[in-house]
Amino acid sequence: MSTSRRFHADRGASLLGLLIVLMVLGVMAAVAVSAVSTTAPQATTPNSSVTTTSMGESNIAAIQTALTATCIADYQTLSTALQVYTTLHSANPPAGTSWATGIESGSSLIQSWPSDPGHFTFTWNGSALGVVPVRGTASRGSDGSAGAASGCYASMS
Repeated sequence: MSTSRRFHADRGASLLGLLIVLMVLGVMAAVAVSAVSTTAPQATTPNSSVTTTSMGESNIAAIQTALTATCIADYQTLSTALQVYTTLHSANPPAGTSWATGIESGSSLIQSWPSDPGHFTFTWNGSALGVVPVRGTASRGSDGSAGAASGCYASMS
């Protein structure tokens, strides 16, 4: 095997390894989000018909932080899948999600297209990866800016 071919094979293997690590981190973040976002018990005060939740502002901030971390990890997973596809095919994948999940190509780069419909989704238009939060401004080509309410940094709670 020539040195050039060996280099490209090693590079592809490195990208695949990175993709696997990012998928594991995404799964761990999803588990953390589901554990944190369980419904808080409700408490009532005696002689009052007002019901309040015991979920404080710090818990809401923790949920927002976990959602943002999950979104960023999923975005990085998709970015890595895009790099792997482009390396293997010398071209950007077509618009949609089937290029990543193997429906179209017969081999999957990821098991399923990540999304959290209650909080964010991702889009691929053939040239730019987009983050579309339920609340806030969508972003294209990045996970969003921490200084602006866009992409993964938009309000997702």
